[in-house]
Amino acid sequence: MRLGASLFCIAATTLAAATARADAPGTLDVSTSDQRGTIKVDGGSVGVGAFHGDVAPGPHEITVDREGFKPYKKTVTVEPGKTVSLTISLERVEAAAPPPPPPDVFNGFYGGFFLGPSFEPGGSGSTFEQSCSLIGAASCGASTPVGFAIAGHVGYTWDPVGIEIFGAFGFDYTAPSATFDGQVTPGSNPALTGPARTEQFRVARAGGMGALRARGTIDGKHVRVSFAGGAGFGYHAMAMDRTATTTDGSNQTDLFAPPVITYVSAALSFEAMVSLRLGKSVAITAGVDAWIENAGSTTQTQADPQHYFIPSGVPLRTPSYRLAGAAQFFLWPFVGMEFGP
Repeated sequence: MRLGASLFCIAATTLAAATARADAPGTLDVSTSDQRGTIKVDGGSVGVGAFHGDVAPGPHEITVDREGFKPYKKTVTVEPGKTVSLTISLERVEAAAPPPPPPDVFNGFYGGFFLGPSFEPGGSGSTFEQSCSLIGAASCGASTPVGFAIAGHVGYTWDPVGIEIFGAFGFDYTAPSATFDGQVTPGSNPALTGPARTEQFRVARAGGMGALRARGTIDGKHVRVSFAGGAGFGYHAMAMDRTATTTDGSNQTDLFAPPVITYVSAALSFEAMVSLRLGKSVAITAGVDAWIENAGSTTQTQADPQHYFIPSGVPLRTPSYRLAGAAQFFLWPFVGMEFGP
């Protein structure tokens, strides 16, 4: 009996010891490489940067969170009375690249203006340029019309083509002259020949122009190149005066100023322009405009067969003068500003 009781006691003690060892806690030793980041065990926060503590035996989920780094998660099994050690290096989250800027949309309303000199390279086709002998002069001195132009346009573009309304005001001036030797030719009327003299003319022209044009544009980041062309009309008024001065020693002078002449003409407009962009909607521009119209046959002044030097009464030949004839070709080099997309 005593032996059985002893064996029973030994068995009970061994079983109790084994059960106690099975229930003994384990240890977790967790840290991050830079001692930062929130450590959680089974969803509960246990420290920042490091944790050392006892846990129940079995599996445990370890997570580490830190802003700017990828979350860490791992499940470990802790055995009774043993330690599980982890050193965790968190992986940084790379910053996402910013989205590319939206492309420039070259659509919408635009407009601009310019100022520049005005030239008429082919001349105006006046009497002084083409028909000097018809006014009985021994010689004529013609000058090319020069002046200025102010213009602007407004339109709407659908990259790369736009439609616009163009308008301009132009002025030009020329000062031709004629020389008369006073020599009576066979068969001519001495009374119409008049004395030897010089005649100095001043011819001014001013008017407005308008056209409907299409514009094509090659768009760059800082520079744009565009070309425009279309049809329209022009309205011009022309004024002339003539100062005659005798050269035969009589020192007589006369001023003749016929009424102002106007004409209206269909026209063509062309432009080439380069724009240097100062911002998204402002640019400075430079280029050249061409304006082509026809002055027609209405630019003749009226003759005055009863004109005389005053007070001498000496006859002064005063025929009809053509101030401009046929095609008129204007060139306007310019600088200006452009606004819009």
